[in-house]
Amino acid sequence: MARKVASEVTRMQRSGLLTNGILGRRARAVCVATLVGAAAFVPLSGCATDGRSDAQTEAPETLSPAERLALAWRLADDAERERERGRLLEAADLYRRSVSYSGTIAAVWNNYGKTLYELGDLYNAVEAFKRAAESEPTDPRPFEHIGHIYYEIGWDEPALDYYEKSLSITPTHLRSLRGAVLTADRIGRVADVDLERIRLALLVERDDAYRSYFNRRQSQVKERLKEERAFKNRSG
Repeated sequence: MARKVASEVTRMQRSGLLTNGILGRRARAVCVATLVGAAAFVPLSGCATDGRSDAQTEAPETLSPAERLALAWRLADDAERERERGRLLEAADLYRRSVSYSGTIAAVWNNYGKTLYELGDLYNAVEAFKRAAESEPTDPRPFEHIGHIYYEIGWDEPALDYYEKSLSITPTHLRSLRGAVLTADRIGRVADVDLERIRLALLVERDDAYRSYFNRRQSQVKERLKEERAFKNRSG
C-alpha cells in the first residue's frame, strides 16, 4: 500500500499537481532555517539585504497608528514588486519591515510566508502563516499552506492536522481537500471522514488527473470500510 501511494504521489508531483497552491516557483535556498530545533521567529536576521524601498521609514514609536498602518502597506507593496522581480531576499526584508510597523495585516503575513517558503526558510514560513491565521481567522489558506509544508517534508500527522484546521473554516477549500485526502492515503488511514472529504472534493475538483485519483481513492476507501465492518460483524 505504501509503495502504491508513493507511486501515485510521485506521478502527481511530476505532472505538477502537488504544488498544491502555495507556489510553483522555487528559488534556490539562500538562508535556510531548519524546522527541527528552531525556537523563535527569526525573520532572516542572518541574511543581509539592502532593503531598498520607496517608502521612507521611521521608528514605529514616533508614528501614529494610522501612519504605521499606511507605512506597513507601502512597504508591503514594495515587497510584492521585489518578489515579482525574483528578488526574494529584498522582498523578505521589506515584508519583515512591514510587519514591524503593523503585525495585524493577514495578507502581508501570508505573502511574507510565501516568500520565506520560496527561500527555503520553512520554519519562519510556518510562523508567518500562523500569524496570518491569527490575523484573519476566517481565511482557510494559511493553515493549508502550513499543511502543505509539513506534507512536503513528510510530517504527515501535523500536515493532516493543519489541513483539517483549514477545512474546519471552509469545508470545500479545494487545496486542503486535496492535501487531506493525499495525506490520509499516505499514512494508510481509512475512515468515514475521508470518504466525506473525497465526496466534497469531487464536487469542486475540475482537474482531470485529480478527479481520476479521487475516484480511485473513493472506491478503495469504500471497499476497506466495507471489509472492516464485515469483520466487526463477524467478530461481534
